Amino acid sequence: MQKMTPKKPDLVIWDWDGTIVNSIPLIFAAHNHVRTQLGYDAWSFLEFQKVAHKSSRDAYPALYGNRCDDAFLLLSEYLEAHHLDVELCSDAKEALQALALLNVPMIIVSNKTHKFLLKEVKYFGLGVYFSSVLGASEAEHDKPDQRAVEHALKMAGIDVSSINSAWLIGDSQTDVDCAKNLPFETVSYIVGAQETVGESARFDTLSAFLKFSQEY
Repeated sequence: MQKMTPKKPDLVIWDWDGTIVNSIPLIFAAHNHVRTQLGYDAWSFLEFQKVAHKSSRDAYPALYGNRCDDAFLLLSEYLEAHHLDVELCSDAKEALQALALLNVPMIIVSNKTHKFLLKEVKYFGLGVYFSSVLGASEAEHDKPDQRAVEHALKMAGIDVSSINSAWLIGDSQTDVDCAKNLPFETVSYIVGAQETVGESARFDTLSAFLKFSQEY
């Protein structure tokens, strides 16, 4: 990774799955539950990675056509039963505590279904760190569309025009693309990605990112 010096942002945008919570194995199992129940072959993990970064609202119509509604129902039922079977990523709480000291607003913009995201944030007691929390299908468009972030800012009572620079901390190409789509300067920091991600600063762990972020 090329050496760079971080600049204190006006806003920190967090992803959720694979960034704050180690939920990728659960999501993999949930999508394969949908596939096998509908009579499709289960995905390999490599196949799963090709669509994992998309919201189901964006991915399922092309995958399941006129059975899309059945797929959504199966996914929702599975996640309702299992979505709290996850753990925080290593150093997640420490990273949130440290970045809170920047004294700038932090928001979550995730492609996890909104109601499950809210329950998980509450379950882990992390709501205190965020000015707003936005999951998939709550806004008109999901990440990487800039309107998802703009909706989260509106929820937080933050005027988009007041933001000159931001950090986006995530784990996928969708996060990189979202950062590029935003109307203000946004640097994407990718942590622990299990897929090939380009055009971003990349760190193996949140701990490594945290050490870097404190150099500003």
